[in-house]
Amino acid sequence: MSNKPCLLVADDDPGDLYLLRRAFRRASLNCEIIEVHDGEQAVEYLSGVPPYDDRSRHPMPTLLLLDVKMPKMNGFDVLAWLGGRPYLEHLPVVMLSGSCLTDDSATALHLGAKDYLVKSADVHKMIELAQGLYQRWLAPAEGKAEAKSESRNPKPEGNEGNPKIEVRNPSSVTPEQLVPGSVSCPPPPPLPRQSI
Repeated sequence: MSNKPCLLVADDDPGDLYLLRRAFRRASLNCEIIEVHDGEQAVEYLSGVPPYDDRSRHPMPTLLLLDVKMPKMNGFDVLAWLGGRPYLEHLPVVMLSGSCLTDDSATALHLGAKDYLVKSADVHKMIELAQGLYQRWLAPAEGKAEAKSESRNPKPEGNEGNPKIEVRNPSSVTPEQLVPGSVSCPPPPPLPRQSI
């Protein structure tokens, strides 16, 4: 069994899975990515039923990344299933969806997702997303131990512990920078100009 953190991704879109794997690889993030292609397979994997009963080959994930719209069982169904399994309450779940509907985000968070992120077709944005997921949820145990040590010895209040954020160009600030974990959709493309 590997010491690398394990990311279980439930998504039925091969293109999205490819982009996610590519983003993790391009960012040189050291984790094992395991794919399942619908919510039912995610439940089977987490339950450890065959063919996922060998935990040396199919380790329990450090993080579950769920798409909303999948066949057989959607992401919301998986979240509801997880809610009835106290032995899995330690498993963080992040929704990664093409849907930027506020209702989808609210439903996911209500059902226990720790975050709701919107997919991007831009590889650079996906690399940033992968880095954020890794730093927040998948960082090796020694990194988390250091973070716990820092939380026991908080930095002094003031500018040393909370540096001011200076915004020089407000139009370049994304909603994610203002409200961490918030849902935002990319802006619509500009409409083509037509002459009358």
